[in-house]
Amino acid sequence: MSQTYQKIQAIIFRKNSVSIEYLALKRTPQKKGIWQPVTGNKDNSDKDLLSCLQREIKEEIGIRSPKRIIENISSFSYLRKEEESEKKFEEHVFAVELDYKQTISLQQEPYREHEDYLWTSYDGVFELFEFAEQREALNKIHQILLKEF
Repeated sequence: MSQTYQKIQAIIFRKNSVSIEYLALKRTPQKKGIWQPVTGNKDNSDKDLLSCLQREIKEEIGIRSPKRIIENISSFSYLRKEEESEKKFEEHVFAVELDYKQTISLQQEPYREHEDYLWTSYDGVFELFEFAEQREALNKIHQILLKEF
């Protein structure tokens, strides 16, 4: 039986009394230049998925203390072919709320994964996210957040 690698996906949002904005990160050209949420692999230094989430948020966007984390949005599995083997991944989706005053600071060299970011509406980020699983998770989060208004 092959190993299953654990990953997190964090759909970052902020809201005020009239709107919800979502964060999209643009990967560097070396990483295919696609728009995506915060994502990352659970590594040996992570106690659990929540600690992985917190580490990835700090590394990728410079946020140490989000306003709120919503767990168990969704999860999905997939296989990725790498050279002559396949790896199985299980990705767990979280929603992470930031305060409007919190500033995004993209990770710099030598581990730079993203070259730009954008705060946009649900429709805007839905169009930017390339993968169906990201869009499905975004939709679930958006439905939760709409009930809070």
